[in-house]
Amino acid sequence: MTGHLRLVKPAGPKPPKKGRLRPYQSDLFSPEEGARLLAALKNARAMFGTWACLADAMRVPLTTIGAVKARRQRFSGALAIRLARALGKPLESLYRAPTDASTCPTCGAKRGAS
Repeated sequence: MTGHLRLVKPAGPKPPKKGRLRPYQSDLFSPEEGARLLAALKNARAMFGTWACLADAMRVPLTTIGAVKARRQRFSGALAIRLARALGKPLESLYRAPTDASTCPTCGAKRGAS
């Protein structure tokens, strides 16, 4: 009896399933940062007038903004960047903790001090 060997290609990693949240995306922003981003989104809506105008300025589907607003979807990094660009602000200014108004955010000097 003669045995024949057959070469088999090893199986590679399986691609992630579509429609599932990747585990590394769920911890991008802390809950506090997510709440600040959501507040920034709602303030941006007031500036743009309607959700549709804001979605157009951010170049995202209106359903994406609706899902984030209703908390069915978390704020992604890409969505935060698009919001910052639409507002013309630095990204960090949308999610960082509020600072004391008497301190200059740029140099740290106390305002009103001579």
